Amino acid sequence: MIQRKISTAACVAVSILGAIGWGLLWVPERELLAEARAATVQPAVYSPPLTGPDSDPLPAGGLVRLGRDRMRQCGGEVLLAFSPDGKILASTTQRGGDGILEFYGKSLLSLRALKGVGMDFPAKDVIHLWDVASGKEIRRLEGPAQHYLRTIHFSSDGKRLSLLGDTFFSVLDVDTGKEVHRLNGPWDPDEEPRAVVSSDGMFLAWIVQRQSPIHVTDTSTGLELCQLAIEKFELPVAFTDGHKRLITVSIPNKIVRLREIPTGREVRQVLPIPGMAGFGTTFSADKSKMLAWQQGAILCWDLSAGRTLRQIESSPFRDAVALSPDGRTVAAGSWDGKIRLFDTGTGQISEIRAHASRLGSLVFSPDNKVLASKETWDSAIQLWDVATGKKITSSEGHQAAILSLSVAPDGKTVVTVGADHTLRFWDRATGQERRRFPTSARAIAFSPDGKSLAAAGEWRKEDRTVDLCLMDDVSGKKIRTFVGGSMSFFQKLTFSPDGTMLAGGGGGQLNCLWDVATGKVLGTFPGQEIKSAAFSADSSTLAIGDGEMIKLFGLTRGQDLVELRRFGRPQQPVCYSYGYSSLAFSPDGKFLAAADGVNGLNGFRLPLPRDGVIRIYEPATGQEVRVLKGHHGLVMSVHFSPDSKTLVSGGEDGTVRLWEAATGKQLRCFEGHRDRVTCVTFSPDGRTVISGSCDSTALVWNVTLP
Repeated sequence: MIQRKISTAACVAVSILGAIGWGLLWVPERELLAEARAATVQPAVYSPPLTGPDSDPLPAGGLVRLGRDRMRQCGGEVLLAFSPDGKILASTTQRGGDGILEFYGKSLLSLRALKGVGMDFPAKDVIHLWDVASGKEIRRLEGPAQHYLRTIHFSSDGKRLSLLGDTFFSVLDVDTGKEVHRLNGPWDPDEEPRAVVSSDGMFLAWIVQRQSPIHVTDTSTGLELCQLAIEKFELPVAFTDGHKRLITVSIPNKIVRLREIPTGREVRQVLPIPGMAGFGTTFSADKSKMLAWQQGAILCWDLSAGRTLRQIESSPFRDAVALSPDGRTVAAGSWDGKIRLFDTGTGQISEIRAHASRLGSLVFSPDNKVLASKETWDSAIQLWDVATGKKITSSEGHQAAILSLSVAPDGKTVVTVGADHTLRFWDRATGQERRRFPTSARAIAFSPDGKSLAAAGEWRKEDRTVDLCLMDDVSGKKIRTFVGGSMSFFQKLTFSPDGTMLAGGGGGQLNCLWDVATGKVLGTFPGQEIKSAAFSADSSTLAIGDGEMIKLFGLTRGQDLVELRRFGRPQQPVCYSYGYSSLAFSPDGKFLAAADGVNGLNGFRLPLPRDGVIRIYEPATGQEVRVLKGHHGLVMSVHFSPDSKTLVSGGEDGTVRLWEAATGKQLRCFEGHRDRVTCVTFSPDGRTVISGSCDSTALVWNVTLP
């Protein structure tokens, strides 16, 4: 058995911190087994279709889409808005260029303060318009560059869409996408502005640094109409009666006021909101009812009478709350992914098991019958029948990000695992889903002989273990149990080319190497977080990548696991690296490709942009021979073609790129995913590439070079 020699202190640390992971092996269905044993790959001539099996358009170079491309919005905080007739749903990400730096996880700094060093990253917002009936995308609108989008809403006739950002107010024509009007914000974004726009888009009320007064501006002319003298820390929250009155909330005493425009006269004062230090608000369509909420409680107010209608006790960690336009139904989303519906009149409660985790967005249709929801990190927008709680949107394909994929050795079957806790088997040629399983797996890998599929699950908090299993799409028969260790979860799994060993890592500080035949641990690699692992083509070398360097280990049966050499990027005192997120040996053994990402200034965590490169090394010497640049953002995955001539990469920018291995020249760039590409691989015949994405789909690309 191969043993890893480690110090006594390291052994003690591992024994204290290590957790036991159990694994299962499953026997494939008879069909797949027969296909795998056939082992003959027939050459094929590819002619890209114009559309996929669901009749949705395919991107240039795309052959097949695995999953659905309908009602898909990239992850993160999202804004949703129905058109007045309820036939169109608009969606866009709330944060544009991620205009915030997080300093050691504590202080928030505006990127504007860093303009002097060239660090200002506004980004144009893309607004997707979806047909509610079919889920198809109607068109995309492009908003002006900014850092943070606060609200979007349709005009009363549905012909225009208003955007309120941190630096502007913009109006887009829904049919043409042209910007018909823009008002640059009459405030300094660094002064913490708070702004609301009237429902007709004609007036803007704003305040800076929570100081008096509230300014009311005509959005068509940019002229200030009036200033409302108010109490200190009194914030505008909504217009009512068209734009004749303004609803405000006083932060210190939590008093809700109704003020007249343009005099600022207090028309009505609502009793203070009890027990709410920080809270959110939303309103019915006529602004007669208001919801105020914070973790654990929701208050429904009748603003016309100035009294509380109902206090609703709800689960904590609530992130999304919506009030139906008629004011009769409250929808509250929680971190557990459930949507709870409350009747404001009777207090009756119903529940929808909507998503796997935290709800980020909720909005009712104008007729109160449909509820749109989106999980924070899912890509799929879901539509629900409010009366029945049933899902209206299709459940075809993954409903969340694809985390990992693997292609069977015969090239006919693609298996994907998603953040929606499903594992799915697809026909690569047609894109048809053959079967699915519920799973906690986050990483998968086909064995070289196609007889088994490894799937590693996420960390279980209860017993501090990680599941590792091998799955099949029919029998689910258990044939082996693995024991290993990790303090988090596995993001990467890889078989040795000879099929005798399995390496797992990616989320913990203890990477594991198993003997496939016995399930025993051959070696562990304590140290920094292991992000990736790769075997050489002859199965004699294992490469391990972490946040600092790459280590090569010799794999010789019956001998200790020996570290051959270590190497890595040049020292970068200003920037720090995300680490080696993916490693790949070329089949001829000449090169080792490493996806390496720089994640911002030293001491800062910068969400976007962050530059990633691909470093090509000679494994025999550890010498860096070239650096491939082109991706905007981190490079998430790399893989060599079977003939070692071409390298494929996928990145945060949503692109799939082909590179000439010998020269580093970029050969092609495929664009078609709506979100970051998490995994890429060549098919066994080298004629196609399969990419998985956070947009919940996988795409098969034609990479036959002229």
